[in-house]
Amino acid sequence: MISLHDRLADYLRIRRAAGFEFRKVGPALEHFVEFLEQRGAERVTVKLAVEWATLATAASDRHRANRLTMVRGFAAYLRERDPANEIPPWGSLPSGKPRTGRPRRRQLDTASGGLRAALADYLRIRRALGYKLTKDERALRNFVAFLEACGTERVTTELALDWATLPENAQPASLSNRLTMVRQFACYLQTLDPWNEVPPSRLLRAGNRRATPYIYSDSEIAALIDAAATLRYPLLVATYRTLLGLLAVSGLRIGEAIRLDTSDIDWKRGLLVVRETKFGKTRLVPLHPTTIDALHDYLRRRGRLYPCPEPRTPAVFISAAGTRLIYNCVNFTFLKLARSAGLRARSPTCRPRAHDLRHTLAVRTVLDAYNTGADVHARLSVLSTYLGHVNPSNTYWYLSAAPELLALAGERLQRHLDQLGDRT
Repeated sequence: MISLHDRLADYLRIRRAAGFEFRKVGPALEHFVEFLEQRGAERVTVKLAVEWATLATAASDRHRANRLTMVRGFAAYLRERDPANEIPPWGSLPSGKPRTGRPRRRQLDTASGGLRAALADYLRIRRALGYKLTKDERALRNFVAFLEACGTERVTTELALDWATLPENAQPASLSNRLTMVRQFACYLQTLDPWNEVPPSRLLRAGNRRATPYIYSDSEIAALIDAAATLRYPLLVATYRTLLGLLAVSGLRIGEAIRLDTSDIDWKRGLLVVRETKFGKTRLVPLHPTTIDALHDYLRRRGRLYPCPEPRTPAVFISAAGTRLIYNCVNFTFLKLARSAGLRARSPTCRPRAHDLRHTLAVRTVLDAYNTGADVHARLSVLSTYLGHVNPSNTYWYLSAAPELLALAGERLQRHLDQLGDRT
């Protein structure tokens, strides 16, 4: 577990890189971390934060409130890494009389691009922590434009809800996600200007956030690959046949597959170098020799089919225009191929998706372990690493939609209980 001192050093580095000097804040927070260690605490709580802020008995109310404000920023950073950390609410301590007759706050001048600059700062800080925030950036830029159109420079719960619910006929989970993005941004803005409101969580019901995985049979995967022959251009036929085959046997995410460059294939060792994955990590994915041969054949065929001497991109998988495949286009094409292959939804929440090829590989790997009597727990550990999961619980979710696994697990448990009964 990373120590609080290391977390603090990382927090100060990120904030200073964003332009904050923190001459007083740094030493104060170091003292706060030492205070937490003396109390045997590994996380920030409101009670401990207020207790530390009021240690200076002879200090003014304003000074104590400022000490708590320092903790708020650090606590917000810690909470991104561990939700068990608490952020002290504004008003936990009286701030005394303001020097100018009104609450001191850092104003965000929207007219000079202050709110947009704050968004850029927020994205820079979050990305330094490893978040990509591609969708968040698009959505929050739209939210900032919405605030500007409303003639305000601060977030309110009412405006956040108005913006989050703008899309008509959107799924509840989509609306909830929009509000969540605003909440996180509002938490950051509130550290700069306490007049910003942070919308309470669960204002919008998220509904069922995850679709039920569609586990493909061998015949369905073969039908999908064969359906690629219906595509208009021979190059696309070759591209999608190979892409679908690779997804089925490797368990790569779609984004990982389309980001592959030809230099990421280690032909001698039979490995793929998968860079900048979902969690900002790089991993090696071993492939069967037949898969390596299929990739080699595709690149050779691609060279014959593409009219120019060299593609315009180093990507492995290219479009008919010689450019890297686009995520949304791959999903759209997959849906067409699924219809051509005769695949239909099994329920309102279980529809054929390209990502479910990854689920299918996970389920088959564990089923094979059960059927062959292998160590299932050891196989799960290897599978989790192979799929690039940071937390093994993510791998268990992949297996939750397979009734066969539950049946096999139940049979194994029953055999174990029978053996215990025989011994007694």
